[in-house]
Amino acid sequence: MKLIEVEATPELVAPNRARLSYPILKEFLAGGMGAAKVDLEDLDRPKENVYVTLCLYVKASELPVKVSMRKGDLFLGRTDIVDGKAEALDLDVLKTKAKN
Repeated sequence: MKLIEVEATPELVAPNRARLSYPILKEFLAGGMGAAKVDLEDLDRPKENVYVTLCLYVKASELPVKVSMRKGDLFLGRTDIVDGKAEALDLDVLKTKAKN
């Protein structure tokens, strides 16, 4: 191993979880689905990364969503289903309520 001297440590840029999580969760909640499989074909991130990112976003935002991974497939499920139906929700309204 060899050490190389540098002028300064590069600044750390915090990842923005909302860029990935927000559109996925907004569509899921607005669609009124009870459960859905997330299509990860177009994403340039590993499935495990998407799973962790969604879990952290859901927990931090206190959303009525359970994120799970089964056999490499990513699923979203609603935790607020009443009488077998999931109500369509607006993610922006939920986030505003959570802040207040």
